[in-house]
Amino acid sequence: MILSSLFLFSCSTKIKQIPCSKELYIEIRKIDTSCNSRDGQIIVQVSGGVKPYLFKWKHDSNLNSDNIAGLKSGLYEVVVSDQSNKKTISQIIIN
Repeated sequence: MILSSLFLFSCSTKIKQIPCSKELYIEIRKIDTSCNSRDGQIIVQVSGGVKPYLFKWKHDSNLNSDNIAGLKSGLYEVVVSDQSNKKTISQIIIN
């Protein structure tokens, strides 16, 4: 008598799905300085794209925030990118 065993192996593979990325849109709100002080503020609201978002500010490359405060009058530039490498650039003037 021959005994045989049949083993079925099942393999599972995890697939990382990247969601369909929509266009990346930003909306900027700003607060100008009062009497030439350092109380200006910029708030960046992002929609679309694939989260999380990355914020790079030209005036301070260490900054990665959608809300910056304590600004003096001047020109500010932010590059917003998403996980699918879509980018948008905006320049903001604080008076």
